[in-house]
Amino acid sequence: MKLIFIDENDDPTNLKDVNGNMDEVVANFKDLKQIMSRFDRGPMSHYVELLTTAYSLLVTKYSPFQIGDVVVLTKTPDFSTSPGWEHSKHFLVKGASAIVQHIDVSVKANCLVFSVAFYNESYYATAGGEPILVEANERHTFWFSDSYLVKV
Repeated sequence: MKLIFIDENDDPTNLKDVNGNMDEVVANFKDLKQIMSRFDRGPMSHYVELLTTAYSLLVTKYSPFQIGDVVVLTKTPDFSTSPGWEHSKHFLVKGASAIVQHIDVSVKANCLVFSVAFYNESYYATAGGEPILVEANERHTFWFSDSYLVKV
C-alpha cells in the first residue's frame, strides 16, 4: 500500500510520495483528471443517480427473482470447477431449495447473479456420521446465475 501526502493547499503537483515513486503518482493523478473531465458536462450527482436508477431497475423490474423468493436448484453444480464448494456437495444438489438473499450483476459472466441460502445446509461433525443442519441465522450464501435456479 502506498502512503501519499498532499501539501496543506491540496495541490496535486506538490505530492510527497513516501514510497519514492513520484512519477507514478503524478501519472495516476493525470489519468484521474482525464477520467473526471468526462463528467464535466453536468453535476457528478446526476450521473451517479442515473447509474443507481439503472442498477435498481435491472435488479428489480428485469430480475427473474426478488430478495425473499424461494428458488430451487435446477442442476447440481460442477464441483471440479468450484472446488471450494466440495464440502457442500451433499446438499448442493438438483432440487435443493433456497431463499434469495441478494441480487447483483456479474460483469465477468454478463448476467444477474443471486446469493442464496439453502434450507438444507448441513455439515458432518464426524466422518461417516449423520449431517447436522445449520441454523437459519448461520447459513452461508452461494452465488448462482438464473440458469441454475427456478422460482418455486
